[in-house]
Amino acid sequence: MSDILQVLSSMPRSARWLAVAAAGVAGYFLVVEPMMDATMALNARCAAAERELTRHEQGAPSRSAERQTVRRGLQWHGEVLLPADAADRSVKFDEAVATVLDRHGVKNHLSTTRVSPAPSGPIEGSVPANRRVERLIRDVQLDCTPEQLSAILAALEQSPEVAAVSRVQARRAGDAARQSDRALPPRSLRVTLTIETLLASPKDRSRA
Repeated sequence: MSDILQVLSSMPRSARWLAVAAAGVAGYFLVVEPMMDATMALNARCAAAERELTRHEQGAPSRSAERQTVRRGLQWHGEVLLPADAADRSVKFDEAVATVLDRHGVKNHLSTTRVSPAPSGPIEGSVPANRRVERLIRDVQLDCTPEQLSAILAALEQSPEVAAVSRVQARRAGDAARQSDRALPPRSLRVTLTIETLLASPKDRSRA
């Protein structure tokens, strides 16, 4: 340091001022400007974080409403299982439907079952690439009272194995039906229900 001071003291005054100015400029570009750049970058990140927090806070009512909608849906319709292995799901689906009908006093009923491709949509992402989503559809014909029908529909909607009750057709049971089955009450309905579940079937099943 003393050597530098000696050199400066031996220089003319104008040269000393020029050296001091050069040192100041060098200090600005080496120290001050990088600090200003870092400060500006930090301010920009803070501003971006603040905007993100503001958007998050503004979206809170919407997310709360969506959660309430999901909760109400689960309360009204129950949980729905994602597509599962066809053999296992079909057995549990049949058992669930039979249990609901038996629990609500329907002993005699007829049913037919068919399989149909499921519509394209996000549900396809829930199965492996070598599987496809299919609908196992069961049409059930039964006789019951209006009260029994309401209870059966509510129970089916609450069954996790039931993805949907896609059709309900009801009409009053005719005199011929009541004469053939003396156990039918006067207010009996002849009902057809279309009940569905979701299967994860092998894509190459048709070529097997």
